[in-house]
Amino acid sequence: MNNFIKSCLFAFLSILTLTVVAQNRTISIQSTFKDISGKPIPDGLQSVKFRLWTESTGGTLKWEETADVDVQSGVYSHLLGKVTPFNLSIFGD
Repeated sequence: MNNFIKSCLFAFLSILTLTVVAQNRTISIQSTFKDISGKPIPDGLQSVKFRLWTESTGGTLKWEETADVDVQSGVYSHLLGKVTPFNLSIFGD
């Protein structure tokens, strides 16, 4: 493959990557699930409600979504905004 074709391919992939990143309005999180005694909960799917508020106590609810997360050894990962997309204006305050 000559250098011109390599350069064109690189430019195309770069633009494609930037487009995907610009459209991917999610926040990756990872956390743990523990029972009241502090032990990890059993493996399996758990329904979780995620919420963003304007204050740590009280405040106004800005966004929420409910998702099933797969818990393994008490740990789960999730992309916030995957189920209920963010309205980016919530981050402007």
